[in-house]
Amino acid sequence: GTDELCWQTGYYPDGNPVVGCDATAAAPYIAPQISNTELSFDANALFDFDKASLRPLGQQSMAALATALKSVSFNNAIVVGHTDSFGSDAYNDRLSLRRAETIKAFLVNQGLSASMIQTQGMGKRQLIVNPANCKGNRAAKIACEQPNRRVEVSIGGAEVPANQVNQWKQALEAAGVNVR
Repeated sequence: GTDELCWQTGYYPDGNPVVGCDATAAAPYIAPQISNTELSFDANALFDFDKASLRPLGQQSMAALATALKSVSFNNAIVVGHTDSFGSDAYNDRLSLRRAETIKAFLVNQGLSASMIQTQGMGKRQLIVNPANCKGNRAAKIACEQPNRRVEVSIGGAEVPANQVNQWKQALEAAGVNVR
C-alpha cells in the first residue's frame, strides 16, 4: 500500500477497478503440465523380504505419494508389484499382487478414490537384474536381486501446475521415491 486515498465512485476511466483500493489482482494463470509419470519404489523400503505388509518407511513414502496425488488432478494410477526370481511363478504372482493391493489400500485409506487405482502383479516377469549374473551364497544372491523387488506406480494424465513440477518431484524423492 501507499498513502493514497481511495474514492469508490463506481466509475473507472479505463473500465478496471483500482487494485489495492477496491479490487484485488487476479492470480496469474499458470498452465498445468499434463504428463504420465512413472514412480518406482524399492520394495525393500516398503516391505520385508517375502512379505506384503507395509513397513514404517514404506508408509512414509506412500503418505508422501498420497499427499502429492491429492494435490493434483489425474486420470488414474496403476500400481504394479514385482518380485525377484526366488520362488515359483505362481507364488511370485500372488506376492506381487498382494504388494500392489497393499499399496492401493494404503492410498485409499489416505483419501484417494479406489476407483482411480488399478493393481497388477507381474511376479518375476520383468526382472531388472538377470539372476544368472548374481553370484555367491543365497544372501548374496538376494542382495544382488534387490532391484527386481519393486513397486511401480504409473500416474496417467497428471495435471501438475508447471511451477510446481519440481517441488512435487523433490518432495517425492525426499521420501525415497524414484521419479521418472
